[in-house]
Amino acid sequence: MTGASLQRSRGLDVDGIAGPLTWAALPADAQMPLLRLGSEGDPVAGLQRVLTEQAPGHWEISPQAVTGVFDATTSAAVQAFQRWSGIAADGMVGDQTWAAPAGDIGTSLEAAVGLEHATPDRPR
Repeated sequence: MTGASLQRSRGLDVDGIAGPLTWAALPADAQMPLLRLGSEGDPVAGLQRVLTEQAPGHWEISPQAVTGVFDATTSAAVQAFQRWSGIAADGMVGDQTWAAPAGDIGTSLEAAVGLEHATPDRPR
């Protein structure tokens, strides 16, 4: 399905641009975790580490500590990162946030954290 056909099928303006409404219409990647308040584990710790290391000179707000627990300070850092990236600042890490470039390291947040998006030609 092309971007235009997805937009048409969802009743969106057909402009071929993947803006916030088009991103929201895309199906979620079942392989990538949705991180939000209360989430725990290694992906959260990796997120906190990247947000802390890359914040200076960019989005300026970092999590209070790398704990592996998605708390209010992590949510605030995610929102700052999202605003810096020009995407909807909801404080949750879903597909659009995972795909955003992570500061000066020249890669997506997903790759910087050490997660890998599964595709048919590159299974997990």
